Amino acid sequence: MADEQNKTNVQMRIDESKTRTTYANAFRHHATPQELIVDFGINVVTQSKPAEGDDPATAQMSFQIDNRLVLNYLTAKRLAGTLVNLVQAHEKRFGEIKLDQ
Repeated sequence: MADEQNKTNVQMRIDESKTRTTYANAFRHHATPQELIVDFGINVVTQSKPAEGDDPATAQMSFQIDNRLVLNYLTAKRLAGTLVNLVQAHEKRFGEIKLDQ
């Protein structure tokens, strides 16, 4: 009974005033014993034109990193679970997403 009397209601207020939206089609990650670091960005393919007498044109891919997210492992595990659930719900509704091999 004492536990019920000591409970405090907490209301969460979400402040989106500084939210920035970006698109990513690629990511890379790095891990330390304390943190997981994930870089998000865009893979950009550029085609170079050969100079006269040179080899054929070559394509180059660059990874333009726009955002870096640093997470502790508790938050990373919660995010991973949420992403799995969201992708599974999407696939249930729209069909399996096949990863390029």
